[in-house]
Amino acid sequence: MPLIMEDGINVDDLFGEPNSLELGLPAASPIKGLAQCLDEMRLLGCCQKIVWSRMGCIASISPDGLRVIVRHLQCRPSDGKWVLGEESSLAPVLEAHNGNQLAHLSWNETGSELAVVDCSGRISIYSISIALNSITGLRQASFDSGDDGNQVVGMMWLNSQRYVHAFHQAAKVNGRWAYSPFRRRPVGPFHPANKGALICVTRAGQIKLIYQNPDSKWAELPAELKNTGYSDRLLTHASMTATQAGILLSTYSACQKMCLYRVHISWNPSQWEPVQGKPPGQFPIPTFRLIHCKVDMPSNILNINRGPDHSDQSLPFLNSVYSLTRLEIMPGQFDSPAGSTASPWILAVLSKPLHAIHDYPDQQGPPSVIVRWHLESAPQILHPKFDEVTSKKSNAQAKPKMELRRLEDVYCDKYIVSVDLVEHGTVLAVTHDDSSITCYDTRTMTVLNGLDDSTTVTCLAQAGFQYPLETSGMSGTDRSRFQRRG
Repeated sequence: MPLIMEDGINVDDLFGEPNSLELGLPAASPIKGLAQCLDEMRLLGCCQKIVWSRMGCIASISPDGLRVIVRHLQCRPSDGKWVLGEESSLAPVLEAHNGNQLAHLSWNETGSELAVVDCSGRISIYSISIALNSITGLRQASFDSGDDGNQVVGMMWLNSQRYVHAFHQAAKVNGRWAYSPFRRRPVGPFHPANKGALICVTRAGQIKLIYQNPDSKWAELPAELKNTGYSDRLLTHASMTATQAGILLSTYSACQKMCLYRVHISWNPSQWEPVQGKPPGQFPIPTFRLIHCKVDMPSNILNINRGPDHSDQSLPFLNSVYSLTRLEIMPGQFDSPAGSTASPWILAVLSKPLHAIHDYPDQQGPPSVIVRWHLESAPQILHPKFDEVTSKKSNAQAKPKMELRRLEDVYCDKYIVSVDLVEHGTVLAVTHDDSSITCYDTRTMTVLNGLDDSTTVTCLAQAGFQYPLETSGMSGTDRSRFQRRG
């Protein structure tokens, strides 16, 4: 049998017409834009690419994912307008992470220290408090081991032990806007030496406290989260918030299980102050105490109404279509400047794939859904037979248990790319894929349009200032949002 190449036989002659085998399959296009953003948010809880500090510095990850670019707000001398300065690439970041892809950025509360996380879970920390566009390395990323299990799925800086100056809404009095300033007490835990400290949760189910000692050296305290099985250890998202009763931690695993923990951090000694002329004593040493509070399986999260003819039929298919893209624990509203807060609540954003599924045209729900749970303390009710048991402690009472009460879902006709809690916990700002921002009242989840009361404002836009939106990070003062196109 002659070889095809020897006799010059055309391959198309063996199978008929040249175009007879065209199957009409579309060419695979690279994932980019909104599809890439949704995919990153689905796979990893820490994927914030742009952040705005309280000191006016905007840090963002470059499009190639290798560098960090910072820009500062500056007043232009020629006309007095506030503009963004020139881009400045931070060379120490590229060297510290050895060319690994960067995944997440996070400022501390004061906005002077920046944590940079790469896709392997390595964390480097920098300070910008000296000069504009100047950065000083505080912690090297080489301290961490890089692997998939070390990927960071949740991160939170500890608050500084200082009062925060804040403003409530402004009211128009005699033609002028009057602001009511107040000092808000921060919520612990705090570093006894008032140094930097942050908590992170890894994909393998490990929680780590990374803190700086008084001698400027960094240390680490790891601990394992309690899980019921190996599959629960593969976490995708985690969120934390500081409360008066400790840190609340919520995790979400690859098997769609949401767990709730209460994390207590104790320092020994609890207070530390340097004494001049004397050698420093023992540095504060932290310890973890973890309490596993609740497990919730969000099955049948969505139930889109298919009409009166199918009102009795549930749609289990939707659970496989929608994926969790955002998990947040909201600390609740500040009831007073002293720092007391209402009960926290959990917010989850679930989004469907960007491209419609043609095989199920009647099961296409909204692009994104906001699912909420309210954390409540409920008394533990024992069986009446326990009252017949004699106890040495006549006044013994069962500790209250934590319950998750499901709230009404919020359906959005646009994809949600970020959520931020602003106005001291009273307003939830939701950013959509078209750069629009919807503000909700956190108590009722009603949409705030800012036009109901012309004598009260909470931002510059309501007072008559206009400025174009350009992607997406809320400012440190929660009054503006920076957006990058592309």
